[in-house]
Amino acid sequence: MISRRTSKILSWSCDVKIIPKIDVSSEILGIRLYRDVETEVPNWVAEVLIREGLADPVPPEEDIGKLLFKEKTSITLSKVPCNLYQIIRKALIEGDELKERDAKELVNRRLHKILTYLRMSLMLEDRTPPKNILPEEMVLYKFLREAILAWLDSFVGERGGK
Repeated sequence: MISRRTSKILSWSCDVKIIPKIDVSSEILGIRLYRDVETEVPNWVAEVLIREGLADPVPPEEDIGKLLFKEKTSITLSKVPCNLYQIIRKALIEGDELKERDAKELVNRRLHKILTYLRMSLMLEDRTPPKNILPEEMVLYKFLREAILAWLDSFVGERGGK
């Protein structure tokens, strides 16, 4: 379905915050950055600017407990850092029992919301993905949606949400 390599490529496309050390303007990239002004840019652009010493990274919110609290208090998918699954992998590797439990609960809550939304979208024939869905989750959402629609077509004889 999705490899770790694909997951890495998806993480390059997400936006991260940086603070440029100089004014940067690129017509090719379609960006204009101002010195000392916190800005969001695609991860791959940030990596290049940071490597060349032209920007400093702004650390993302990595407190799993805070992210879990936001997810618990939101009916829909909460807005989380685009590198959430990298943060979760890091938390699971660290071996901290509390972080590990919170990370697993966060993933389960997001999966539950995605599946609930998918079920409702099939009933309402809505093709719009949920707000705040991450690229990795979008892969899962589209895969499950197509699998369910194919199953409906094969066994029920009607393709829901055509």
